Amino acid sequence: MLSAFAFAFALLAAPGPVPDTAPLAGVVTHAALRRVEPAFARRLDTLLGPRHWVNRHSPCGADPGIDCTHWPEVGMMLWARDYAPLWVRGPQGARKAVGALSQSPNRPFDLDRALVEARHPWHAPLSALRTRPGGPALTWMPLMHEGGNSVTDGERIYTTERLIRDNAVPPMDPDLALRGFQPRTREEVLALFAATLERPVSDVVVLPELPGDETGHVDMFLMALEDGTLVLPEITPDAIAAAGASDERRLSIQASAMLDIVAMRLGRAGRRVERLPMLGARLWVPKPGRAAEPVYATPTNALLLNVAGERRVLLPKVRLKGQPRAQRHLAERFEALWLAAFRRRGYTAELVDVSRLAVRHGLMRCVTAPLPVEFAPPDRAP
Repeated sequence: MLSAFAFAFALLAAPGPVPDTAPLAGVVTHAALRRVEPAFARRLDTLLGPRHWVNRHSPCGADPGIDCTHWPEVGMMLWARDYAPLWVRGPQGARKAVGALSQSPNRPFDLDRALVEARHPWHAPLSALRTRPGGPALTWMPLMHEGGNSVTDGERIYTTERLIRDNAVPPMDPDLALRGFQPRTREEVLALFAATLERPVSDVVVLPELPGDETGHVDMFLMALEDGTLVLPEITPDAIAAAGASDERRLSIQASAMLDIVAMRLGRAGRRVERLPMLGARLWVPKPGRAAEPVYATPTNALLLNVAGERRVLLPKVRLKGQPRAQRHLAERFEALWLAAFRRRGYTAELVDVSRLAVRHGLMRCVTAPLPVEFAPPDRAP
């Protein structure tokens, strides 16, 4: 097992995606975040100052026009991580920003259109990448993929079966076919995904999806830290016992078993895995007359910030209406354990309430798109 220093040094020279813990020039969110979770947006303003960039672009009514009744702006724009580029180090020091396909009609971070325009704060720094001498290339990956379904330590890339599933069926939108989408086998998807991210196929680790989770994203249950440690939640027996309805207990038992199996699999593959407790699933009715949906208050969907020489983590605090008292007390105890674990690692750690995000099936990582220092244009670099 490599030491933390040796692991980090090896990754500096290795081609592949930029690690989630890499130093950042800043973080991008969309203005929709200020409407959905204003306290979190204000906290980012305070912590990051000019390094917090807000994209105010709205596709509603824009040419060619989007039906924002069927595709509400918040639903399209809020999840900045999913549409942002994947930042990749190529061989011999080359760098590239990789875009992926999406079913969203907006595709706000579409690299062959919006990203080369300098009309909005998020677009401006990426537009400058084109003219920066020696800057990264802007490239396109003809796969359906959302950024929340990639977690990386810079060497291995972790994703879920959703990557395979999304790319196995014909596209709903004919525009996707024009951009290179075609149904692919599992082997074809993994080969293309790995090659684009400059890693061998053996470094792409495909995991099951969290039972009942609407997103199917790997960052709902996995986090990669700077020394190669993987943080994987554990749904403990007391968390299952504190679940409310029988359906919540059943789903929590399934999720607990799935997470334990993933932990064993990763451990047997030589990965360093740290388990920390979390609550089980809650069933939430978004609107009267709608079916209940599982909600996971997963602490791995936190925001790691390595900015200006300080390592900070913002951990999600989620309090849902009608939450049983025993479950609330358990949540407070678990949150204290997560805070302590990160502080032992040298992080400045704090909790931020993001309950309004949780019921929309996302948390902190989902709504934040990072810009690594090494990819920042000169006017955006520290």
